[in-house]
Amino acid sequence: MEAGHKIYRLYTIMVPEGTIKNILLDQEKLKIAMTDIISNCKRSEDINANKCLIKKTYNRKAIKSILTNNDIEKIFFTSKWVGAEFRETFKEIDHIQEMINLPSPSAIFRRMSFKDKVN
Repeated sequence: MEAGHKIYRLYTIMVPEGTIKNILLDQEKLKIAMTDIISNCKRSEDINANKCLIKKTYNRKAIKSILTNNDIEKIFFTSKWVGAEFRETFKEIDHIQEMINLPSPSAIFRRMSFKDKVN
């Protein structure tokens, strides 16, 4: 990526030694980066549903810098909710060629019918 921006969100998982480093190297070669749009929040209930996120602080400065200083062609979102939240929060970001909602990894989404997932 240009301008020295490398933002990665890693989760604590058990993987063979060197795997994370290889994943990051592959992402860099493919010019892929990952970040959260929300840098801090609270939950209104003790469940992992996105609708329970409150007191959200957005990662505005970093995201605007990345999108302004790099030739980004596509943004992939981890769910429809994240895509909608991004579009609502970053309305001024209108130069991206494609913004694509990926299927959500949530348990609720896994239980939905194919018809519901498409809509």
